[in-house]
Order: sequence, then C-alpha cells, then structure tokens
Amino acid sequence: MFNLKRQLLSIIFILLISSSLIFISASTTKSVQSNYEWGSLHMGGGGFVSGLVRGQTEMYLRTDVGGAYKYDYTNKKWVQLFNFIDESQSGLLSVRGIAIDPTDDNIVYFLCGCAYLSDGKTVIFKTTNGGKTFKEIDVTSLIQVNGNGDGRVCSEQIAVNPDNPNMIYAGGDVASGDSALIKSTDGGLTWSAVIGYNNLGLFKYKLNWPSWSNHIVRGTTYEGYVQQGGINCIRIYNGKVYVATSVKGYSNIHYANVSKDSFSVLSYNLPTNNYPLTLTDDSNGNLFITYISGLNFEGESGGAYKYNINSKTVTNISPTDKAIGMIAVDKSNPNKLVTRTTGVWQSQSWGSYEAWGDSFYRSTDGGNSWTNITPGQSISLSMKNNGYEWISGKSIHWGAGIVIDPRDSNKIYMLSGNGIFACDNVWASYGIQFYFDPKGVEETVPLDMVSVKGGYAYSAILDYDGFIHKSLTDIGIQYTPNIGSTGVIAVCTSDTNIMMRISYNDNTAYYSNDAGTSWTKMNSAGGEGAGKGAITKYNGKYRFLHALSGSIVYSDNYGQSWNYASGVKGGNIGILVDENYSNYVYYYSRGNYNEYTYFGVSKDGGKTFTTKNVCVNDGSNFSNRISFVETGSFIVSGGYNGAYLISNYGTTITKLDVSYSKTIGTGVPKKSGKPNAIYMYGKVDSTDPEGIFRSEDKGSSWVLINSLKTHGGPGNGNFIVGDKNTFGTLYMSTVGLGVLYGKVK
Repeated sequence: MFNLKRQLLSIIFILLISSSLIFISASTTKSVQSNYEWGSLHMGGGGFVSGLVRGQTEMYLRTDVGGAYKYDYTNKKWVQLFNFIDESQSGLLSVRGIAIDPTDDNIVYFLCGCAYLSDGKTVIFKTTNGGKTFKEIDVTSLIQVNGNGDGRVCSEQIAVNPDNPNMIYAGGDVASGDSALIKSTDGGLTWSAVIGYNNLGLFKYKLNWPSWSNHIVRGTTYEGYVQQGGINCIRIYNGKVYVATSVKGYSNIHYANVSKDSFSVLSYNLPTNNYPLTLTDDSNGNLFITYISGLNFEGESGGAYKYNINSKTVTNISPTDKAIGMIAVDKSNPNKLVTRTTGVWQSQSWGSYEAWGDSFYRSTDGGNSWTNITPGQSISLSMKNNGYEWISGKSIHWGAGIVIDPRDSNKIYMLSGNGIFACDNVWASYGIQFYFDPKGVEETVPLDMVSVKGGYAYSAILDYDGFIHKSLTDIGIQYTPNIGSTGVIAVCTSDTNIMMRISYNDNTAYYSNDAGTSWTKMNSAGGEGAGKGAITKYNGKYRFLHALSGSIVYSDNYGQSWNYASGVKGGNIGILVDENYSNYVYYYSRGNYNEYTYFGVSKDGGKTFTTKNVCVNDGSNFSNRISFVETGSFIVSGGYNGAYLISNYGTTITKLDVSYSKTIGTGVPKKSGKPNAIYMYGKVDSTDPEGIFRSEDKGSSWVLINSLKTHGGPGNGNFIVGDKNTFGTLYMSTVGLGVLYGKVK
C-alpha cells in the first residue's frame, strides 16, 4: 500500500543464480473455466457479520472483511455476491454500508473500502439485478471508509431517499474531499460533497490515512485510522436526512431538508456523552436512536431513545443503561420492537454451561416496556448449534444488528462476531428458541492447509483453530482442544496419522497420532514464528520441524526439546518433506525486499541445509510455499519474477515462462505416474486476467481455470493446495471468505 514497489517490478528481473539456470517457454494460455465449479468449504460463520438490511421481501448482509451476501429463501442460505473481486481489489471486501432502493429490492448500493488494503480505495457498488452484476463508482477522492475499523458495528452509512430513489446520501469515516457527507441525484452514478454538513465543523482533525502513508484526510478525532468512526449512520425519512456522527460532548445527531442540505441539531434533549450507534424508524413518525460508549464494542453505557418527528419530543426507552444496538420494527405492527445490547457481557445459556455476550429484548408497546428474551433467561430456551458443533458455548456478541425477517415477522436474525444467529418464534409466550444459522456465510481467515493422500483436507484458521474437512460440503469438524488462532497444520507424509498444529499467536503446539481425532499438547512449539511446519520420520523417530523468523527448529521427542537447524537463510520460511524420501527436507524463504529468495536442501531430515539463491524478492508478497511435483522436483513462486521449477533434489533451478506467481501448489495428477498437477494464482502471460491457472506438464503449458470468482485472492494464508486424492480439485485461502474450493464439473 502507498509504496513504489510495484512500479519497480517491471525493471527488477532475475539475477544470475546458478550455472543450471534454464528457461522454459509456455504455450498460449487458454481458458477451461466452464469446466469448473467453485464454492467455499463449509465451516459456517467464523467472522464478524457487521450489518444486515431488509427490503420489502429481500435481505442483504455485510461483513468486515468477507464481502456481502444476499439471502436465498429457496435454499435457505446466504449467497456471496462479491466473489468477483480480485487480489488488487481485496479491500473492497470490507463493506461499511448497504442501502436498498425502497421501491425495488433488486436495486442495492454497497459502500466499500478498507483503509489499509487496495490503497485505501473507497467505492460504491450498485446492482440493479439483485447482485448478479455491479457497477463500480469510485468515491475515494470524496470520502473514505474502513469497513474493518472501529464503528463498523454502527448501522448503515448510506441511504436512499424513499420519495426520490435517485437521491442517495453516503457518509465517510473520514473526508478526503470537501465534506464527509456526499450526495447523488442520479441514482449513484455521480456524487458531490454536501457542504452544509461540512459547515458543522465536526471533521476538524487532519491525519494520515492510513498512518504510514502521506495521504492526508480529515476526521472527527486526532486518533489513528482504525479509530475513525466518522459518519456513523444515515436515515432518510419524510423528506429529511438524519445524520449521526461519532463525536462526544456536543450534539451528534443533525438533520436537513433534502432539498436544502442546511443542517441543524435534531434535539438538545438527546444525550451527547456517548456515540450514536444506530438510526431506525417505525414509519409512524418516530425515529429510534441508540448509543454506545466506545466504537470498539465498548458497551458500558449507551441507551435507546425515541424521537417523535411531529412533537419533537425525546423519550428514553432503554431496556438497560448499557449500549443498545438496533431497534427493529415489525412492519405490520409498529408497536412490536426487538432490540439487543452491544458490547455487553451477560449470561447466555447453552444448557449445561454458559456463554457471555449480549442480551436481547422485545416490546409490544412501542418501547414503553421490554421483555428479556436472552437465551436461557426468562421465557427463552438454551441456544442450539444447528449442527455446527464448534459454535457450542460461544456467545452472540459484538454486533448491533437485529432484523425482523421481511417475509416472516416471527423470525429474527442477530449479528455476531462469529456469524449470524436466528430465532423463529420471537413472539411466543414461552419457549423462544435461538440457534446458530450461518449457512452460506464463510468469513474465516485461513492461514494453512494440507490435503492427505487417502485421507481428508485439514485447515488452520485465524480465531477458530481449524477443521477436518471430510468432504467439500459437510460441516467441518473443529480440532479439540481449541487453541484459538492456528497458524500451522502439518502431516507426516510417510505416516499420515501423525500431525501437528501450532498457534499463530504464541508458542503453543499440539500433535496427533490418529489423524487429528485427538491431540496431545507439546511442551512448546520451539518458539513463536509465522513460518510453516513439517513432519518427517528420520532414523525411526518422528521429527517435527517449525519455521521461526529466520530459522528452523526441530524436535525428535514430540516437542519436549528443540534444536536449531544449520544453513538456513532468509525469513518467511516454508518447509516441505520429500514425499518419497523422508530424509530429504526442503525450505524456501523470501528474505527481505530486494534481497534473494533461498531454496535449501537437507539430506539428514532437516538438521543441516545447503542453500541456493533463487530470485530477487520483488516485494509483491508472494508465497513462501514449496510443493511437490514429482520425485526430486518442486515448484515455488517468485512474484513478478514468475515461478520456478526446482529439480534434481534442489540442484537445478528452472525459471518458468510465467508473468506473475502469487502462490502455487500441487495436487494429484490426472493419470497415475504423471507429474502432479500444478495450480497457481497469478498470471501466465502479462495480458492474462489475474486468476487461477493449472498445468499438467510441470509448467510448460497452462490453462486458465478461474478468473471470475477469485474471492479477493489468496489473502493472509497465501496458499493454493491441490487435493491429494481427486484430480482437478484445489483449495485456496482468501482474505476473509474462508477456504475457496474448485473442482472439475
């Protein structure tokens, strides 16, 4: 972000690295995309669903790093709408606001952007066909948002005027132009600054966006880019636009006639000691305004208020003095309301044990009185996991969103930091049942993956450990005991019952001797590090290897003690054990920008390595992974330097004729005895679209298998793993959309 590295890529080429350097020309890339189908491995939720908006009959939701979804009522699941976004646009998977045209549920606007990805680009995506296609409108020069920053819990920053659907307002976390509030009068095609709002003087602090850049914007506070809440939410009702701003100590709710855009304080009787959190209305002359003490889910104080537009009176309708999330109104009866707390830790029952999260309430008299319907409290039953065993014991938390289904007023949806929950009988006199209902929403951040010959696929996941995937569609089985964020999953290729997983955050590690069914804690992981792991069998003992920052350690006693390997160079290290000769261990490291990448070979099970230079690290954050092609041959990525076939057990390095290789992996060949199939995220020819390519002949020729549903590219995990049992099947990490899979139809 905000650097010149990519401008240098066209002039940085490969330095002469050995006398065995060979060049192979690739044939013209052809597409076989029609032969493939794509989906996400089924885990369920896993990340923060930050907003949910209902239309007349449809619902759309947004996430902080995982795109946007539409609910499919026929199949009762959520469908990802943003899988067309590529790696360069991955910041647009952070969605800060959704607005549905009140006259047509198929016309929807999505306000998207992430301060630290895609150069801080902010766009409004417009669809007129329910998410099948989109038009992108870039508003970066006017406003910018951070869909993964503080304040993403607030309700929508974009709104359509129900009296004139061509008029739309959108708000920024910061102002990069003349105002943090912008307006369109032509259905979102063009936008201009609303100077009347800017004249309020609320955006008076200059800051770098993000902090390491030279890009100057205006915010409501001097704090860093993550803490900028800016315009929290917008509501348009009866010819007026209402705007909530993330300021304290003075009025933070203002309104204007949409024809004049001259703003005034809504009411001096509204509180100013907390941040506005949500704005809703009951279509019966009342606005509902809720508050929170801190935008980073700090719910110690807040409350809920009803403002009557005609009488201009303010009524405190808080069910508790803690932070209150959205107030959702039954469209058939405006006196029936549901709400929740936000960032509050109260008891939620899972039967024999408790979780701690938000409380939930309903009212049948417009908010004058409330009934507590929190799971396990009062008239509600304990929560159910709905087949997602991993969620048991985990709370509904963080979210402000709560929505009544537009097609069924008895059903509500509740947003959470781990997905989405539902209840089908919210108005029942007793036996109200909450349950986890994330089907289709996959928002985990995968960090590592292995596919086991004759076995299953295994993932390592940020926040939620990882899963055994017995099929492409079954709900994954989470590892137990949990260690939170898992950065490494490894299997011994000569005995696939032996596995290891290592924490992403600390020195915690576990091993398994029954293919992940049960796990035993190691004494340590040999040190903290973001590198990968491997297991080999050497001299009759299982040897566990773990890449630290700039080194590799190994243990021959199940992690009781560790030793440093010698001959290792560079950082960001990937490790691979030869599938046929367990004494051979290899590593690939990227080193620092503009330094060499290194390939190391060990003949003594990873104790000592001999290292060669491969190429220059061009700064494109390519993968450090090594993948097995055939006996003695491996494939690695080199970013804009291309890809490299390393053969003869590391003695020959061959540069493939590839334009860009972000990450690369291998899977079982189409025919037995042939080299493994190679899968690469990048470009073969410079004129190719960015996407996923496949080769069956060690990189001499390629076919394009996916440029249409790239899900934002390989993200943090930066892996492609070919399936070890089924030709054509592969798995790819994403920024926040779980594990993408592809398979031949």
